[in-house]
Amino acid sequence: MFSGEIMSAVRESLPDLFARALDLEAAARRELLERTLVEDQALGLGLARLLDNLTEQASPIDRSPWRELGEAGAAAPSLPARIGPYAIVRELGRGGMARVYLAEEKTELFTRTLAVKVLDRAPFDDVAIRRFRDEVRILSSLEHRGIARFLHGGRTEEGAWFLALEHVDGDDLLSWARKRSLAIRERVALFLEALEAVGYAHARGVVHRDLKPDHLLIDAHGEPRLLDFGISKLVDPETGAGLSTTRTDSRALTPGYASPEQFRGEPATPASDVYSLGAILYELLAGERPFAEVQEKRASFERAVLEVDPEPPSAVARRRATTAPRGAAADSAPARLRTVTRDLDAICLKALRKSPRERYADASELAQDLRAFLDGRPVAARRGNRRYHLARFARRHRHQLAVGAALLV
Repeated sequence: MFSGEIMSAVRESLPDLFARALDLEAAARRELLERTLVEDQALGLGLARLLDNLTEQASPIDRSPWRELGEAGAAAPSLPARIGPYAIVRELGRGGMARVYLAEEKTELFTRTLAVKVLDRAPFDDVAIRRFRDEVRILSSLEHRGIARFLHGGRTEEGAWFLALEHVDGDDLLSWARKRSLAIRERVALFLEALEAVGYAHARGVVHRDLKPDHLLIDAHGEPRLLDFGISKLVDPETGAGLSTTRTDSRALTPGYASPEQFRGEPATPASDVYSLGAILYELLAGERPFAEVQEKRASFERAVLEVDPEPPSAVARRRATTAPRGAAADSAPARLRTVTRDLDAICLKALRKSPRERYADASELAQDLRAFLDGRPVAARRGNRRYHLARFARRHRHQLAVGAALLV
C-alpha cells in the first residue's frame, strides 16, 4: 500500500512532493527519495537538495517554497555585466522564477540606482512567462507612493525577460518596529500606513497573494513601501474571480503568512491578503507569528492554519513578557507589548478567521477598524454591547466629561 503511494508521488510536482516528504518519518522519507531517484533522477535530485536544506537553522516556514526551489537548482550563473540598458552591480536575491539585481542606469544627464528582476527559469515555460507578463502589466498600472515604482519592462536582445523597478533600501516592517522599540499605538500607526498601498491595489482589483514582512519595507524616510507582485493577480470586482488564469496549481506561497484557502489551492481574493496582513499584525503585536509553537513541522502547521483558532495576541505578548529573562531586549521580551487590548485582539483575530467571508473584505476595511481603535471609537470586530459603546464614548470625551463633572460639583 505504502509503495503504491510512493510510486504515485513520483508523478507529483517538486513542491508537492517535498511537502509530502515532510510529513513522513525518516525511514519512509528515505524510501520515497530512493524510489524517486530511480523513477525520475532530476526530480529525485531536486528533492534531495530540498531535504538537505532541512538541516539549516532557519525554519522552512520562514522561507518561500519558490525561493527554496530556486536555491536547490543548479549553481548560480555568473553575474551579468548588463541587462538591457542597465549595468549590473550585484545580486539582491533570487526565487524559483527570477533573480533580482541591483543595477545602475547611466546617461549623459543622470545616474540612478534601481532593481532589475530577470526571469531565469529555464526553459521559459508558458506559465513562467505569463506570470512575468502579468507582473509587468499589474505593476505598470499601480501608481502609489507606497508601492515600488515600475520603470521599464521587456526583453533583452538575448531574449531574457526583465523588468526594472525603483530600488527600496530599508528594513522590513517588523525589524523597523523592533529596532526602535515602538509602543503598541506606534506599531498600529505604522501598520496603517502600510495598509494604504495594499488598499490601493485592492481597489484596482489586484490581489498580492504573497504579503509578508519582507515585502513591506520601511525606507530611509520612514515610509512603508510594498514590493513584489510576482504572484499577484487581477480579480473581477463583481465576482471576485480571477481575470487571468488562476495559478494555484503551483502553490506559490509563503507558508507562515498564507491563508487557509491558499493552502487548499483555492482562488485567492482580497480577503486572502487580509489573512496575511492579520498574520503580520499578530506578529507585530505579540512578538511571534500565529501557531509559532508548531512552525517547524509543516504538516502540523498547515493543520493549525486550516483547523485551529489562534491564541489572542495579547495572551502571547503577556506570556512572552512574563517568561523572558530579566534585562532581555525589548522585543525578545516584549514588556512594551503587554498593553495589547481586547479591541486589537478582536481586530487581529477577525483578520485571521478561517472563512474569507468572516474576515474583513479588503485592506481598507481592516484599516477602518484600526483607525477606530486609534481614535478610541468602537471597533466593528468587537460587536460590543451598550456598555462597551458608552465606555468608548467616555474615553474619547474624558476631558469634556471631567470639566462637566467639576462644574456640576
